[in-house]
Amino acid sequence: MEQQRNIENIPQIKKQAEKLGFGTDLNDGIDFAYNTGMEVYSPLAISAFDFGEAFFQPKITFGQRRAFFNGYEATLVEGLMLDQTIAGIDVRDLTMRMANGPGPMEEEEMSIVIDNYEIFFNNQVRQDLSQIRENNEDLFLAITSRFGTHGLELDENTLSRISTYGIEHTRSRWFPAEEKITTDEAARMLVKSANPAAVRKELTDYRSREDVAGEWQNRGYGDSRELLDKFNQLDQETFLNQKAHNEKEFSSYTQLMRRFSDFMKNELKNVGNPQFELTEKKMMWLYIDFSSETKSVWKNMHLERVPDEENYLANKYRDYKWTEGMTKDAYWSDVKALQQGHKLVIETGDKDIPLIHVSANPEFKTILIADASDGKALSHDQFRTDKALERGVGSSKRNEDHSVMHVYDGTHKTNKAKDQKKNPELNAATNAGQASEDNPEKTKATIKSERPKKKTDRPKKNSATRIPASNKKGRKIKR
Repeated sequence: MEQQRNIENIPQIKKQAEKLGFGTDLNDGIDFAYNTGMEVYSPLAISAFDFGEAFFQPKITFGQRRAFFNGYEATLVEGLMLDQTIAGIDVRDLTMRMANGPGPMEEEEMSIVIDNYEIFFNNQVRQDLSQIRENNEDLFLAITSRFGTHGLELDENTLSRISTYGIEHTRSRWFPAEEKITTDEAARMLVKSANPAAVRKELTDYRSREDVAGEWQNRGYGDSRELLDKFNQLDQETFLNQKAHNEKEFSSYTQLMRRFSDFMKNELKNVGNPQFELTEKKMMWLYIDFSSETKSVWKNMHLERVPDEENYLANKYRDYKWTEGMTKDAYWSDVKALQQGHKLVIETGDKDIPLIHVSANPEFKTILIADASDGKALSHDQFRTDKALERGVGSSKRNEDHSVMHVYDGTHKTNKAKDQKKNPELNAATNAGQASEDNPEKTKATIKSERPKKKTDRPKKNSATRIPASNKKGRKIKR
């Protein structure tokens, strides 16, 4: 007899989904999945940004006593703009039809023989794709790179261009729940640029293996080298286990740390179960290092972690002219926006450089200042307050290289040759988005509009798990 599961943490899973940016629209689907005995709930949500379309697919698993929000896969297709009509064709409606396949027949289609209905459906999709191609080639490439060609006859050159477009404009990453990155932040982080968006998070992180092994030996529990050897063997076993079971949905870091924690609990039992901290809370800046060859077990893009216990941005941001006269609320609103990976649009009052973009640069504990017209990095001194310059903050005696993104601001040492290699000249095309409405509290700085313009439905093909979509405004989820 199958054991009846009794999961008590469903409310916590819903809260976790809400905090990660899915709002409350997953709630009905979570209840449906739990009540119908599903082991995995993995819907698909879509958000439209000024720089492209983002697709989010969370994975929630159900055990006998607990449910787990493992994380979500985020895919950004830059340049894919679905909220438009081309040659009378609603582009978003077309892509939804392409994703969902033939649904129930409408009344006016009842005369069509059922066996031919799918042929009729696909013919209509192909006709619409042809119309899109005639009117907007780039949009056609974006759509087909994401949703396929649906049997449209195309020459080898066009197929190659579709493939190339997908490689150059589409990026995906699995975001484990423990990283605490919201869906909106993930979309901004997936925009590939020389200065990728960074977000600041408080993470509960595991101590380094070496640190744990060192304390283990200092307490007299055993030899640190023997413990490190066991850690290495554990890592290898975890890797092989993941590979055997194709566990791509879980972060390799998550799997390693879970097994590391279980292993240490057993080791501690053998020495009398003393109090021994394996984790510690840390403030971290997180950003995707697109140049790194370091990847997870299943080739996930590397997430760089930069410690920031002192909250450098909260103090350094005061050194710039546009913050003078700001209210306290407006100042902290700017800081918070930068910590969420936003770019700020600043009006300088200078006719030569009327607008600049400002974003966080945690690698060098400063900010990036770029000309909004061409994206080129600018010297900081011209924007610093007199008080900051009087304190000696700045780089007036140093010839800054303005062709690189991570500009040295005169307060931290850096390797110029390394910086030039890592940070090529910014392409203005990567600075997606435009200024949002004016914030009444901020007369100079506005957040670059990278928030979703529209969030919409995308049902899954598996009709067995499909339930009615939420009619709430904002992001809607097909189960």
